[in-house]
Amino acid sequence: MPDMPSDLLAAVLLHDVPDYARDDVVDAEVGSWCGTNTLIVLWMIHGEHTAMDLYRTDPAAAVRRLDRLPAGVVAALTADKIVSVRHVLAGALAAADLRGYWESRGAFLALVPYFRAFRAATADRVPAGLASELDELVAAAELARQGRPLIRAVPLVS
Repeated sequence: MPDMPSDLLAAVLLHDVPDYARDDVVDAEVGSWCGTNTLIVLWMIHGEHTAMDLYRTDPAAAVRRLDRLPAGVVAALTADKIVSVRHVLAGALAAADLRGYWESRGAFLALVPYFRAFRAATADRVPAGLASELDELVAAAELARQGRPLIRAVPLVS
């Protein structure tokens, strides 16, 4: 995403800050240092975590939240998911004890249906290559969730 707007880039770099600071501190500091647009985008990105949590109890409401996100935010979130899912799958391919590996990653496996829903809800707002890559990785994660072995065709490096 070479033409990423600076407010989106700053928000991507800061996207975990709301997990570690009070909302009022985030608002004051990010707003002051980076501007209102960055702050708005940061909260949009962080709001996707809310959708992820909501998906377990109300999938339709979670997808509605995803439908409201602008294309640039969705592309950044897609790229973040690609990196995360690829990392977990690469660990599985390298694990000496595959059963133990997946037993310790129940939280990841529980999120796989959300990753599929995220991909389905957002694919039309991201570059085709990103959508396709996430689709392949989610398909591999679905195999793992079903207890089936991963195939080496998992795209571990773009």
